Amino acid sequence: MNSEPARIRPYRPDDLDELYRICVQTADNGQDATSMFRDPRLPGHVHAAPYALFEPSLAFVAQDAGGVGGYIVAALDSQAFEQRLERVWPLPASMADRSAGVGRAQFRIPAR
Repeated sequence: MNSEPARIRPYRPDDLDELYRICVQTADNGQDATSMFRDPRLPGHVHAAPYALFEPSLAFVAQDAGGVGGYIVAALDSQAFEQRLERVWPLPASMADRSAGVGRAQFRIPAR
């Protein structure tokens, strides 16, 4: 058991892989969603990485002796941020047309 409390610190570029990891490990309503995605980086590519890369001053991680275990990300201006993403942040091809249901191809649907 680690007795050192986590500390919140500013995001650093070398934290990016940890954001991707944490995002997929919590993407199923707080539970690990790794088995749900063909590309386990997809949740982080949508929900974490763009904030850390485009708004690094508003990105923070929680770290203890075991490493990074959480993150907080934000955008100062949500509308401007969304417009920027539409211009410069590539979505995987399977996510490009959600209206056609193509994005479901990224999910592994368990047999019942």
